Amino acid sequence: MRNLPRILHWLPLLAGLVLPAALRAAESPAPFSPEQIHFFEKEIRPLLIERCQDCHGAHKHENGLRLDSRAAVVRGSDYGPVVVAGKPAESKLIHALHGQNGAEKMPKKGAPLSETQIAAMTRWIQEGLPWPAETEVAATEEKNDPHQHWAFLPVVKPAVPAMSPEAGKNEVDAFVGAKLQAAGLDFAEPATAADLCRRLHVTLTGLQPLPDRVRAFEKDFATDVDAAVAALVDELLASEHYGERWARHWLDVARYSDTEGY
Repeated sequence: MRNLPRILHWLPLLAGLVLPAALRAAESPAPFSPEQIHFFEKEIRPLLIERCQDCHGAHKHENGLRLDSRAAVVRGSDYGPVVVAGKPAESKLIHALHGQNGAEKMPKKGAPLSETQIAAMTRWIQEGLPWPAETEVAATEEKNDPHQHWAFLPVVKPAVPAMSPEAGKNEVDAFVGAKLQAAGLDFAEPATAADLCRRLHVTLTGLQPLPDRVRAFEKDFATDVDAAVAALVDELLASEHYGERWARHWLDVARYSDTEGY
């Protein structure tokens, strides 16, 4: 007990060292699985944008609370943390959605969240607040002088690295080959016609080709490689499946709407 005054004297300093470290750990979680990110983009991000960020977004954040980034969610409001990752029952955000434990019921505007929506928020916190990786702008000259950003600089055509004829077929191969050589690596073996057909289908449409289509491509490939590839790419780009695959990435962020604003 004789050392108690000394311990109390150093306690604020120890707290100042430990708490920021704990917060940094919470703000920098282990990578989340693709399934968790898909769940966030489909169920949670639209909910945060539509029902929360009018009052807790980038332009307005009541009580110091922002819900437009994971780091901001973890930091909480002027009155302390609002979520405990992995523990929804201890999270003030869930209390507010239910209007329980003395918390003001949220959201203030519009109808309360449905039980399904609250269950999704509860699952999100239970899984540790899945969120796509976030990066902060580095404090560089580009940040201070926007005209140094690459978009404002004149276009310069770089010199094409020297490359042996057997190493590749075009200038892109030359740049890739130079990087591989610097790393002590080499190109992989050329893909077979069947492999190339499958890769093009999966990349552009997300679907495997039918066996008849593979056989037809193999026949064209044996006659003229470049023409066969160009024809298949054109065919896939004109396919409805191409639009369906890539529209998905935009809709996860922009979401569907019949209007362009109000």
